[in-house]
Formats: sequence, structure tokens, C-alpha cells
Amino acid sequence: MNLLITGHITDIFQSEIFGQGFEVRKFWLMEPGSDKYKNHFEMQCQQGNCNLLDKFRAGDLVECSVDLSGRKSSKGGREYVFNSLKVWKITRVAEQPHPEQVPDRSFEDRTVMQPDAIDDLPF
Repeated sequence: MNLLITGHITDIFQSEIFGQGFEVRKFWLMEPGSDKYKNHFEMQCQQGNCNLLDKFRAGDLVECSVDLSGRKSSKGGREYVFNSLKVWKITRVAEQPHPEQVPDRSFEDRTVMQPDAIDDLPF
């Protein structure tokens, strides 16, 4: 399943090597917004995609193209499912200013009358 997830990078971790050279590099992404309880996601890049994170740092707003995968497993007689968000593309998103940060320039278009022009009224 392919998804697009946008968020701020909060942490980037070093690559880990498993088994016969399987490389995984994880990072955490926080959903943007003003909600009190923000969602956090653990994302991972695998193999040749691990270097995608080299040009990003904590705080960057990014959009990630992700494959969602999951497996059912059992351990000690208990079954469980684990999911992973495998990133294959990351792009930086230009942050838009919040409405309260945009200066109101509507007054600059108005014409200011000079005091002498007020005396030219016909009444």
C-alpha cells in the first residue's frame, strides 16, 4: 500500500546492519498541526534508500512516499502484528506562513487626500 505522509522530522538515527548486510535507517516524523496530541511515526529507509536522509535534519518539514507493510508473527505462544513504514522518496516542503504572520498590506493601496484637496468641496 502506497501512502504520502507529511510531517516534521524530529530525530534521525544512524544506519543499522542486520544479518547478511541488510541496512535500515530509522527516523521519526511528527504530524504538523495545532492538535494537543500530535501523531508521531517511526519511518525507515532500507538498503540503497538509507542515504535519502543525508540532506535532511531535525525540524525539516517533509513529504514522504511510503510503502506500508505488515507481518503477523507469534512468540511465546502469543500472536501479534507489526507494521513498518518503508520510505522510498522524501521531498522538502516549503512551509507556508500562518495567516497571522502575513502582514496586512491592504491599507497601502488607498489614496491619501491632501488637506488642500478637502477645501475643494462644492458645498
